[in-house]
Amino acid sequence: MKKITAALFVGLLSGCASQNVPHSITPTTFSATSSDASMKLAEAARSVSQSLNELKELEKASSPPITKSLPYPSASGLVKTIASVDWSGPIEPLLQRIAKLAHFRLEVIGKRPAVPVLVTISSHNTPLNYIIRNANLQAGQNANIHVYPGIKTIELRYAKN
Repeated sequence: MKKITAALFVGLLSGCASQNVPHSITPTTFSATSSDASMKLAEAARSVSQSLNELKELEKASSPPITKSLPYPSASGLVKTIASVDWSGPIEPLLQRIAKLAHFRLEVIGKRPAVPVLVTISSHNTPLNYIIRNANLQAGQNANIHVYPGIKTIELRYAKN
């Protein structure tokens, strides 16, 4: 125990040691290659985001709810309504805004969880059905979204705890 305490004390003291670092800062020049690198980085980020969405879609499909399958947002008739969304927060207020924009009503089924289901959506000029689909995928096992175009209803079903 004494050896461990001594080693920990030496480690803490070595963190306080100073190093000889030159005080001058050399300016860095950016060339066209850094622009190419940032474009490649942005493309990689888009690819990773798309892969994560596909993974969430597969995860949700691999463990479907036990209840009867209901209409999926892609068949909802919301394709014609285009919107731009930059949202990071609870899913319910987002769906309330979408329902109001599409002249639908939002029905919430189940007990609201103590910690709200959070989603992050950033899309520009996107049909509402894709926005709802994205929110549905991000909700994972915590909630399901169903759209009923015949009765103009968006249904948010919270999972049983």
